[in-house]
Amino acid sequence: MGMKKLCVALAVVALGAVTVAPASAAPEGNRIVEIRNVGHGLCIDNTPQDRYRPSVATCTGSAAQRYEVVPATAGGVFLRSIEDGTCLDRLGQSISLHPMACNVETATQRAELLPDASGFVKLRFQDRFAQVLYEDMGVIFLDEDMGNYEQWEIREVGVVPPPTPAAVVRLRNADDKTCLTVAGVKPAMAACTTAPDQAFERVDLGGGEVALRAKASGRCLANQSFAEVTAATCVATASAQRWTIDVDELGHFKITNASTARVLTVTSGGAVETYPHWGFTLAQKWLLPAA
Repeated sequence: MGMKKLCVALAVVALGAVTVAPASAAPEGNRIVEIRNVGHGLCIDNTPQDRYRPSVATCTGSAAQRYEVVPATAGGVFLRSIEDGTCLDRLGQSISLHPMACNVETATQRAELLPDASGFVKLRFQDRFAQVLYEDMGVIFLDEDMGNYEQWEIREVGVVPPPTPAAVVRLRNADDKTCLTVAGVKPAMAACTTAPDQAFERVDLGGGEVALRAKASGRCLANQSFAEVTAATCVATASAQRWTIDVDELGHFKITNASTARVLTVTSGGAVETYPHWGFTLAQKWLLPAA
């Protein structure tokens, strides 16, 4: 695909002129862009500036300088690194930009791409514009107009294909990256492998509810009582075995027991249980790659 400015397209997103569907619903996929500072001619680069801040560097076309533009249902966009999947984050009221684990409920990760009269774009996180004052400081946020040091050229360089749902999946936790494993009646978390005891079928039960049936044992995940999760003999009418699965625009899945309304969670000790929805943690978010 030839390179082209996204200023016009991003203006539509930034100004809210259209309602943008979640990334999972976009048939053409999300755009991949390069973000170049006009004043310095340098690109945002995911390579750490000082162990925790992205740098700005000569534009090379590397994966570290490529970002997926993910429309946010709450407004704005997420800028997700093609290199490692982190999102650019102002991190509270920080004066610098940081790469952090993506989470739709982290407001400081939502950016606005605002076109200005020059035809370039200003990049706003909350109430401040992203700027490059000095190269060795990376991307910072000040409360004064820095001219072309806070102007950005957004160039489209590719597209992330939309996900293809699989019939048999692994349940990979978005926080600790381990996978749900069923070797008996007590599910556990373990390093992800291709082993059959980590494969699950989503069995449609109607009404938006599914059973999660372990491929190897044929047993179904159940929230039998309070926080406890077990692998039980599958019974289609058993309320404890009925789950709803909701996906957000970043491709994270929330798995909720339809009977208890409790969410499948990996605890700090590495156990798999159910808890009320917390929102702030990725321990309740899951990825469903093909098994």
